[in-house]
Amino acid sequence: MGWVVGAHDHPGHGLSEGKRGLISPAGSLATQAAIQIQAFANETGTTPIVFGHSLGGVLATELVLHHGLKVAGLILSAPAYVPITSVLDRLKIQLLTWLAPELCLDLGYDASRLTHDETIKGLAHADPLIHGFKSATLINWLIRSGSRCVADAQKLNVPTLLLIAGADLIIDSDKTQEFADRVASKEITVRNYEDSFHELLNETPERREAVLIDIEAWLATQA
Repeated sequence: MGWVVGAHDHPGHGLSEGKRGLISPAGSLATQAAIQIQAFANETGTTPIVFGHSLGGVLATELVLHHGLKVAGLILSAPAYVPITSVLDRLKIQLLTWLAPELCLDLGYDASRLTHDETIKGLAHADPLIHGFKSATLINWLIRSGSRCVADAQKLNVPTLLLIAGADLIIDSDKTQEFADRVASKEITVRNYEDSFHELLNETPERREAVLIDIEAWLATQA
């Protein structure tokens, strides 16, 4: 048995149009993703399982919990419900929110904080589509939506595979576990990869293989 797979770039990401690091107008990420997912459902004649990583994991959760998107299930890879931020980071965000909420700053990109794999690090830094631009609009959306998803996790009513990067340097994995603890146990399957960084599917081969095996096993139960 095989799977029909579709993907899209969020506005301001990848090959899509839009200023890098900006959400404008408000809600555009959710709107564009919902349109693409519905188009895929219409094309295939099925209700899809939605995979979301990091920011995409927050967006996928938001679409189901708060926008009523119909899905057959969710796979959430290191969803960025609660980013790890310092006091200085929070002060900077607050200042930008007041003065220039749509100003996109290049905050840099450090693949060494995302994966242990040296080859992947080199490829990531050489990829012209990967950038570090962020704005207060993007960061505030992520923080608000992520917190709301954790608070409303008990409303999740679709089969969900939650993949936690236990050694995540970007996201507070304890808060991700809190999300899982709030969900009805029959709806969620949790896998914690204690020595993996944030990019679970771009980790070293042995770490990545463990994740892929768990995804394939879970998908087999949904067929």
